[in-house]
Amino acid sequence: MHGRNPEIIPLLCNAESFYSDSDEQRSDVGSYQQGYITNGKTICFVTSAQLHQHWVEIYHSEPVPEFEKAERVIALPLQVSSGKVSVSDLINLGKPPTNTIKLNSGQYTLYLLAFNLGIDEYWEWENSDSISDEHGKPLTDEELKARLDFERYKLVFVPGSPQVIGVVYGKEFQY
Repeated sequence: MHGRNPEIIPLLCNAESFYSDSDEQRSDVGSYQQGYITNGKTICFVTSAQLHQHWVEIYHSEPVPEFEKAERVIALPLQVSSGKVSVSDLINLGKPPTNTIKLNSGQYTLYLLAFNLGIDEYWEWENSDSISDEHGKPLTDEELKARLDFERYKLVFVPGSPQVIGVVYGKEFQY
């Protein structure tokens, strides 16, 4: 597997990050209104919060994840040939990825479960409790993980092809 590049999932982006061409001129699947764009080997998800301060958890699972607490769930096929998948953002593409996980080569369904869309760490500047502890220090990763009121995502890799492609639960992306 040496020399192979991992599949890339740029998660943290906005609609202007995708393409300057209109949706009708592209040959890939999805649109930023649907919340994603993919060509089967690279997936770009739209996020809602403005400052891109999101908590992302990554899982490999055999059963399909439970959806009931998510606001939106997107299911997409992903062919993994390198045995590695990297999660990054568009700003840092070309730099070391935020996170790389190892998966067996093969076909996967990638489920993106989205929670608290549009609410980032700095949503309420006046409410200092939302961005810092009682001493005014920024929240640590563990403190952010414990806070369920910020925009957060779960990426769940399930072996096999999806039965439905696209938004399978919740609504499409709203500006």
